[in-house]
Amino acid sequence: MNQPLIRHSVLVSKLYNINVNSQTAKEIIMNTQKTNRSNKSRQFSNKQRTILTTLLGSALMFGATTSAYAHDDDRDDDHKMKNSQATLQYSGPIETISVEELIAKNNWLDDQDVTLEGHIIRQVGKRDFIFSDGTGEIQVELPKHLTVTLSDKDKVRISGEYESDLFESNTLDVESLLVL
Repeated sequence: MNQPLIRHSVLVSKLYNINVNSQTAKEIIMNTQKTNRSNKSRQFSNKQRTILTTLLGSALMFGATTSAYAHDDDRDDDHKMKNSQATLQYSGPIETISVEELIAKNNWLDDQDVTLEGHIIRQVGKRDFIFSDGTGEIQVELPKHLTVTLSDKDKVRISGEYESDLFESNTLDVESLLVL
């Protein structure tokens, strides 16, 4: 035990008119040192505080942006606005292509925007159907938000992007459907 520290404690106690002898001062000093040691073991260094603060801030920012993106219910898978309706209603002739021509013009390097008229003849998946115009058949994928009831007898006009892949089946990703 540090003798000058004990003497100093006794002098300070006399100065403040507190009755402390050297044995009591020694016990107070030992208890204070134990408390300081246990507090130091619970404290973080400046480097640890910086790292913890940075990690906590990053986690909060990541969580906020992720939840904001996850709750963006006004958009579909392609980030296009749902429920947006065109105000133009055209009733004249429209340039269409036949399934046979579409397959013949198949280009693996470039997707094509096309419009077809025909019938959706059967369902092959949750959103996947087979479309036929009498010249051939292709698989089409209808949008999630489509709320039209169809049968294989209904003639439809579909527009979308024909995606031709070298190693996968070619599909038409339907962006609009009109029952004729």
